[in-house]
Amino acid sequence: MQKDVRVVPLVCGEWLYRYASWGTEFQVLDNDPAMPFAAESLHMAENLAQSDPYIIANDDALIYGQDFVENGLRIMEKYPDFGCVSGAVTNGDQYKLEGLELTEIHAVGGLVFLRKGLVTEFPPLEDAYWDIERFNQVTAKGFRSGYTRMCPYLHLGANFSVANPAFFVGA
Repeated sequence: MQKDVRVVPLVCGEWLYRYASWGTEFQVLDNDPAMPFAAESLHMAENLAQSDPYIIANDDALIYGQDFVENGLRIMEKYPDFGCVSGAVTNGDQYKLEGLELTEIHAVGGLVFLRKGLVTEFPPLEDAYWDIERFNQVTAKGFRSGYTRMCPYLHLGANFSVANPAFFVGA
């Protein structure tokens, strides 16, 4: 991991959500049963992000490559019309070593570089519906979304955090 990257894990407990940041104390928030963890954690990420763009990573996404964050930030800078860019799942069918460095798609999830302020509504959706919700909010503000093969990661297993069977791949 790059030394200048700040990692903030958002952890879901059975009865509460916890925001944990290394070097600080836990802040405990009451769990709202009507608000699924996917929606609440994305809301927390938007509010807590101190950079633009910021990165959202599901718990079953394992980045590789020492320059992952640097590459993603370079892509976001190079393509300012993209508001949301995910890395590429390397153990899935869509990953190719050659080709475009950025491909436009609508279902962007798993490990995402997101421009702050583009996703501002957090309806109580489960994880399976957030890729399209994110796409809708990003494009409604005039931006595009896609994935970059320059930021590869492994999806470690079905049903860890991705609810859509179309994306169930294993390492």
